[in-house]
Amino acid sequence: MLYPDDLKAKIYELQNNKYEKIVDLLEGSFDFKNLECSAKIDFDFVFERFQ
Repeated sequence: MLYPDDLKAKIYELQNNKYEKIVDLLEGSFDFKNLECSAKIDFDFVFERFQ
């Protein structure tokens, strides 16, 4: 989930039929490794547009 007004992102993962929060990010990047096709998002770059 992305909160552009707060410059924050929350990453969740589905575990045992329930979404569990993995991390809160105010800066930096996150590497989504447990996907069929891995992805990395640079939140410093994403949040630049909202500052």
